[in-house]
Amino acid sequence: MSLIDESTKDFGSMSVLLHSVGTNCYRIEWNSRMTGASISLIRVKKNEYIVVRKWATARNIDDVSAEFDRANQALIHFLNNVDVIKSKNESIVAAKEHCINLFTSAEGLKPISHPSLPTPRLQEAIGKEVIVKSSLGTI
Repeated sequence: MSLIDESTKDFGSMSVLLHSVGTNCYRIEWNSRMTGASISLIRVKKNEYIVVRKWATARNIDDVSAEFDRANQALIHFLNNVDVIKSKNESIVAAKEHCINLFTSAEGLKPISHPSLPTPRLQEAIGKEVIVKSSLGTI
């Protein structure tokens, strides 16, 4: 696997990298330097995609992966699960648009103008204990 340097971009504390994994195969990687987590969209072969979520080592959570046979499903899953921290929404949108451009270029698709991107979800609570308190008292 080799890194394609001209496709690497930083968006605040987030980095998007493109790796060549062989003929017609690639890996788009989203890294968060603030949280230490990353997510990758990997084209293994035609009609076979894997999205791998690696958590920060401090969280002590197992990595998660999902397999897809359609490119658009893999891309949507990838974009919905990137590690988002408290930063400017414009940076997150720019990073996601860069991922979309890398994807369409690698897949040989027409560029997507004005993509409809979901509102980012903060990932910082994942893996933390949840305590539910009630104003009704104990049951």
